[in-house]
Amino acid sequence: MSGKIDKVLSVLTLFSIMLLFSPNFINFKKMRIQTSVSLSANTCLGSGFKFILIGCIIIFLLSLVRKRYKYTGYFCGLLAGILIIVTLYYMSNALKWLPLDKTPYSRLTIGLTMWIWLFVMYGIIIKSLEGINNKFQRYSIIFIPLALLIILLITHNLSGLGIVMEYESKKDRLWLALIKHIEISISVIASAILIGVPLGYLINRSQKLDKIIFSILNITETLPAISFIAILMIPLYILSNKFHVLRKMGISGFGVAPAFIALLFYALFPILHNTRAAFKSIDKSYLETAQSMGMRYGKIFLSIEVPIALPIILSGIRLAVIYTISAVSLAAFTGGGGLGVFLVERESMDLMILGILPIVIVTFLFDSFIKIIIEKTKY
Repeated sequence: MSGKIDKVLSVLTLFSIMLLFSPNFINFKKMRIQTSVSLSANTCLGSGFKFILIGCIIIFLLSLVRKRYKYTGYFCGLLAGILIIVTLYYMSNALKWLPLDKTPYSRLTIGLTMWIWLFVMYGIIIKSLEGINNKFQRYSIIFIPLALLIILLITHNLSGLGIVMEYESKKDRLWLALIKHIEISISVIASAILIGVPLGYLINRSQKLDKIIFSILNITETLPAISFIAILMIPLYILSNKFHVLRKMGISGFGVAPAFIALLFYALFPILHNTRAAFKSIDKSYLETAQSMGMRYGKIFLSIEVPIALPIILSGIRLAVIYTISAVSLAAFTGGGGLGVFLVERESMDLMILGILPIVIVTFLFDSFIKIIIEKTKY
């Protein structure tokens, strides 16, 4: 019987059930910046608690026969996703009936226990996706709960959540910060590609240049990003005061420039490394065969070398994109803008999460897009 049980899924589900009975599941705040009052899931979710508990129990029972029946993994993942959305719905609407001293600014925020519960439910979804090859099933596990979330947001059924209330009050500023964040990210990544790919090809052909470039990049890689930005602020401040043309170009010790230069160095490393590795990995016999057939160097490069090297180069660009989009938040520390401003201000935890969520979503979208391109370029 033990061979038929998905042990990891079973343990995760039992842990999720245990967390439902743990304290500090949800926090109530009478005012935006006041100290929160901890509430249990049973107290706050009302009748929804039984529904969520039963759902978790069903997932546990399905995990016991996961390896015996074909669709149990699919139903486990789908139900876990739906339970997350249902929990948020009951949590938001709890403000209407909870016997607490409330004001128009009162809100419910996610407590420490609920954060752990959400990560466990995410783990259940990831584990459930294992072994599911049907694309419709895989996509429906993700997009059905996502569609429910969007419907609830549009119909204002999540308006009691602290993060939604923060969005309503800061949405204009959030969208401007998001646009700025994407602008900085794209400019860093584009610059890294324009410099890194040609330079990576050159260092593949020159061992001396290879040592010089990577000795510099290896030093910068050992520095934490925030420290590197702080180091760059001093020389940029001095140079911008001495050469006013730099100040006119927007280059100074404050603003985007220090973060841009630091992140460019970090983005260059995976692109250079993968470009060098991509061209080194090409079998020389392919090139010799092409030369013996009378093909010119330019045609060999475009028709043979580039197509073979492209997937590896794109993998390096993918790593640079993932790192850059998340690290651009550091530009806020030098007044460069972006979504990092919500992290720097630290007005409330909900506001910080509001700044983090778009970064996660944008990173996921860019990463998914590049993964599709990589798959298309593979032979």
